[in-house]
Amino acid sequence: MLRAEKEVVLTDLQERLQNSQSVVFTDYRGLRAKELGPLRHQFREAGVEFHVVKNSLLERALVATGAEWTAELAEALAGPTAVAYTSTDETTLPMKLVHDSGKKHEQLRIKGGFLEASFVSAEEVARLATLPSRNELMAMIAGAVQSPAVGILSLLQIMISNVVSGLQQIAEQKAESGESPS
Repeated sequence: MLRAEKEVVLTDLQERLQNSQSVVFTDYRGLRAKELGPLRHQFREAGVEFHVVKNSLLERALVATGAEWTAELAEALAGPTAVAYTSTDETTLPMKLVHDSGKKHEQLRIKGGFLEASFVSAEEVARLATLPSRNELMAMIAGAVQSPAVGILSLLQIMISNVVSGLQQIAEQKAESGESPS
């Protein structure tokens, strides 16, 4: 790759990393090209980009985005690296996709990543991948908030039904005794 091409790739990678909410570094050794293609397609459909990147370019792009270069990060970038990232609000999506894909393809291993500009280890990425998504959490909260309201509404309906039933019984008793209902 010519120097000018490397600069274009570096600038593009730097912009993509800067705009990403989360980034996952993976080791893909052992995966064949025919397995990587469908994997990339699956990621792309979900809104996640997945690229094999030279470590030297990735290192330069990360440093340029302000990432602190640590021993953990250097260790995570040892060996061949593919990067999964997204700029959507669903920050754990790349983590979930890589984690789930790693179950199907044992050769795809999580090496670490970044979540909102902070380095996270492979273990932390795996834990974050098992958390419910933002939309799932919102649904859980809505259900929890709605549940007491439904209970109160049901209780009110029962109380109103009891009042109406009681009034009907009083009216029937008055009708039987010859009193006019008032």
